[in-house]
Amino acid sequence: MTLTNRREIAEETMEFTFDTGESVYQFKAGQHTDFTLIDPPYTDSEGNIRTFSFVNAPGEKKVVIATRMRNTAFKNWLKEMPLGTTIKLKEPMGRMTLRQDATKPAVFLVGGIGITPFMSMIDELKETSEKREIYLFYANASPKTAAYQVELKESARVNPNLHYIPSYTDTSPKDWIGETGRIDVDIVKKFVKNPAESVFYTAGPPDLVSAMIALAKKLGVPEGQIKSEDFDGY
Repeated sequence: MTLTNRREIAEETMEFTFDTGESVYQFKAGQHTDFTLIDPPYTDSEGNIRTFSFVNAPGEKKVVIATRMRNTAFKNWLKEMPLGTTIKLKEPMGRMTLRQDATKPAVFLVGGIGITPFMSMIDELKETSEKREIYLFYANASPKTAAYQVELKESARVNPNLHYIPSYTDTSPKDWIGETGRIDVDIVKKFVKNPAESVFYTAGPPDLVSAMIALAKKLGVPEGQIKSEDFDGY
């Protein structure tokens, strides 16, 4: 696949779009895969392979990813490579996809760049007539570090079943009247009437995922209704 576009979507956070050519790369919303650089001009001990979740909905002739930018050879080359540069992808992986039972609300517990697989799910649901209730709790240090704010606000505007609940842990706007602090039991119970009757989803660094799984269990959510993916090296 070839790089066709990149843009900054939050502080130290970038989005990259790759063209799949004439074919469609088949994956399910919520999945991820390994991306491999081909003969990069420099490398380091972390190597030339990284795992990224898909941001876009399935069925398009493109693949979109987003990541926090760190000073590594992989991410520096990703930021610098000329448009048209080719990379390699493996087959899609991951089981954190939307359950078919649309009668149960979906609760997304997300922090930072962990938003990426949930963007894919939300975009996919735009294309269906499904009326599944979705509660997206999205915590960031500040509005500057929150990716896809404009897109999420627009999605919530056009989809009355999507409840977008951002929260800022460090710095909030002066006129902010929404949630502050980390995602906890009280915030979830404020918006979700019957947590134990919902399906909970979370993705991100292992510590965050473990904390969100524990939170869901405190709310009485059965283990079979908790879906997660954790990733190192954000």
